[in-house]
Amino acid sequence: MPEEHIRKMKQIERGNVMRRIKKVNGWGIYQNNDREVSKYGFGITVLTPDDVEYSYMCSPANSDMEFNDVKAAEHWIRNHGK
Repeated sequence: MPEEHIRKMKQIERGNVMRRIKKVNGWGIYQNNDREVSKYGFGITVLTPDDVEYSYMCSPANSDMEFNDVKAAEHWIRNHGK
């Protein structure tokens, strides 16, 4: 296994990364971990279709919109995400 993949798996096990909840129209909806919520102030990160491909390198700072509710994120993507 490549070293980068092993490092990423360890981060996932420790809960140090955003967890993907779902994709809607190519956009990614991610749950922020507790550390990210306290640092950035919101619980749901939305990534553009271009950023979803590189989500393992993204943080809530890359979010196009800030949400605390998955349904609100889905609604925004369906009505405003282009």
